[in-house]
Amino acid sequence: MRTKNKKIISSFIILLISAITVFFIGWTQFLIKPNTCGILTSKTSGLCNKVLVYGEFSWHWERLLPTNINIELFSVEPYESSQNIKGYLPNSAFYASQLDPAPDFSYDINLDVNFTIKPDLIYNLYKAKKISNEEDLKKYLDKTAKNISQVFVEKVLLSDEKKSLLFTSKIY
Repeated sequence: MRTKNKKIISSFIILLISAITVFFIGWTQFLIKPNTCGILTSKTSGLCNKVLVYGEFSWHWERLLPTNINIELFSVEPYESSQNIKGYLPNSAFYASQLDPAPDFSYDINLDVNFTIKPDLIYNLYKAKKISNEEDLKKYLDKTAKNISQVFVEKVLLSDEKKSLLFTSKIY
């Protein structure tokens, strides 16, 4: 009777250790660092349907197979960029030709642009193959900051309330 109980207990312990091992191997949450998100792709299932976010539980059976998965990490820290926009005021060539001496109607504007990209947007960009790694994300954010700055300057130049915009506007 005692040997039968010992077999049952040892079988239970082996089963429990195996279950805990499988759980920890498939647990992907601890692979995501603070201020990052991850996108998991596997050889067996392809692109995971959800972005991996720091602090949120995630478990994937695909990780049980060695070398089956890849997790690409992306920073979700606030992005900061200094942008310089140069150009000429609208119709400046016409007005400069009418005045003697011709005044300079050029502008040189420096803007500090700060924004944060959400993990879901990173996932959508990755899924659409617009980015594939952190370097691609940085290029995308640089381009976005430049576009934001350009649109802001155009809005200021075309606005009827130029003075109030120039002194009160900030890009967040």
